[in-house]
Amino acid sequence: MRLSDLSVLVVEDHGFQRRVALRLLEELGLKRVDAVADGRAALAALQASSTPTDIVLVDLDLPEMDGIEFIGHVAQQKRVGAIALTSALDPALLNTVQGMARAYGLRVLGVVEKPLTTSVDDAARLVEIVGARVFVMHIWRYHPGVRMLAAIAQSRRSRPRGTTCSPRSTAG
Repeated sequence: MRLSDLSVLVVEDHGFQRRVALRLLEELGLKRVDAVADGRAALAALQASSTPTDIVLVDLDLPEMDGIEFIGHVAQQKRVGAIALTSALDPALLNTVQGMARAYGLRVLGVVEKPLTTSVDDAARLVEIVGARVFVMHIWRYHPGVRMLAAIAQSRRSRPRGTTCSPRSTAG
């Protein structure tokens, strides 16, 4: 399974961060990438899709329906291979949300800290300005979670038509 075969839905309300995430994923070679601005639109996109989405990259601080409520709905639908959280929120809250998502039976790849950037130099400047850690997304292609997601997607595609691969059945 190649990264280009994965389907990704970005759920991010901030237009700039959404565009950066889309560009970064496309630079990694992903071709099946979509984005929405809130949890309600994300649920509609997932329901409208004819096939399960491999990964949802979800911000927790969203209007209308926040990321936490959205995750609960995703767990009920069982149409997502894995989720990754994006946030600038407190690490203790992020750990709690990851635990909640896992308790719902979702595969959680981890947390991508915001702000997102594509440049190591930009990241260094951001660290100087805000005094916080910055995640440079070009390292994703080497991240074990991305490789694991590719393996999950491959196992789903190797199953006979009409069968599904739930997140629980792929837990390692």
